[in-house]
Amino acid sequence: MGGRREVVFEFPLSETLTVSFQRYPCPAAGVVSALPRSWGALPVAETGPRELAVPVPEGEAVWLGLRATAEARRWRLAVVAHLDPGGPTDAVTGLSARVPDDLAVLVVPPRRQLEGIARPDGGWWALTRVATALGAPSCRGLEILTAPDGAPRERLIRVRLTEPGDFAADTGGDVPPLRADASYGGWRLP
Repeated sequence: MGGRREVVFEFPLSETLTVSFQRYPCPAAGVVSALPRSWGALPVAETGPRELAVPVPEGEAVWLGLRATAEARRWRLAVVAHLDPGGPTDAVTGLSARVPDDLAVLVVPPRRQLEGIARPDGGWWALTRVATALGAPSCRGLEILTAPDGAPRERLIRVRLTEPGDFAADTGGDVPPLRADASYGGWRLP
């Protein structure tokens, strides 16, 4: 049923931890060497139990913004990216993710972002739905596994990177065009 899903810009992974999908122009080579400047958060819609849709326009990429509340315990996150080519890949290490128990984790805090998919020679592959360069992977979706620090993994969220037109038809939420004046300039938000 189109147009009925709630659209948000930050999704709660738990009561004290949220994720956002920060957009930016995908570099021509599909590789980033540092955290790209955010051009704003993309909309997110829950499409089923523990399932999200995020519209990623062609020519754009995202990094994951992770925010824990002040009273939050530390959280452990593992992220599997479904790449083409590459299949299930541990985003933190860039290695095959065939065994979920062997995934590397991000501890939030102190980490507050996942830049992309780690590359063996340094930097990250940009997280993009449509690859911009020959040899660069495209990403169909992510699996985010979370748990409070010191506890076994307890929650899995599946994220599907979608075409903006499909997202709009399903949710009624539009994806505004990328605007150069929307990039974060380093000022503190209210």
